[in-house]
Amino acid sequence: AAQREATDRLEEITAERKAVRQAKEDGVEILYAPTRTEIELDSVMPKQVQKALRNNELRRALLNLADSSNDKFIKRAAKKLADFTGDTRVQIVPQEKLGTRGGSTIDAVFVTKDNTILLSEDYLDTHVLLHEMTHAATINTLRNKAHPTTKQLEKLYEDTKDSLSSYYGSENVAEFVAEAFSNPKFQLELAGINPKGEKL
Repeated sequence: AAQREATDRLEEITAERKAVRQAKEDGVEILYAPTRTEIELDSVMPKQVQKALRNNELRRALLNLADSSNDKFIKRAAKKLADFTGDTRVQIVPQEKLGTRGGSTIDAVFVTKDNTILLSEDYLDTHVLLHEMTHAATINTLRNKAHPTTKQLEKLYEDTKDSLSSYYGSENVAEFVAEAFSNPKFQLELAGINPKGEKL
């Protein structure tokens, strides 16, 4: 039974890697939300925010979130991100459509090619929404390697990534930026590291 389970897991990992390679070849970049165990920030999404999301009204959802949240961090982040929704679309989809990654359930993704955030109907969480919206707001600047902001963020990421704990933000610069903007625990960890990557 254990051997069969290991074989099944290996096949799953191989299929995931093949799908990621194919997506890259097709010009599709997919940015994932951290898994539930990685974020430690469960924050249930208010009903009026869910309703706006179901109607593909991303800006309204973020403004409703800013108005209704009792959390100052969420209020500030949602209000700021509402200014950057542009033509980003949002869809709430069955979790099966999102699948798994590394054995963990995927709760949301930002598909850059379509400029679309996909959220699992099984796990509508405020942090996940803010994380994916941060990807939408920053991806074009981060893709421009010559942009001064991108250069600064790349350097900061490179200087700090080895000092970060296992937080999702240490995976790559896009996740670093998304977590730095949307995750207060990650911000606290960053505050304890100097710009040269050393702990304070």
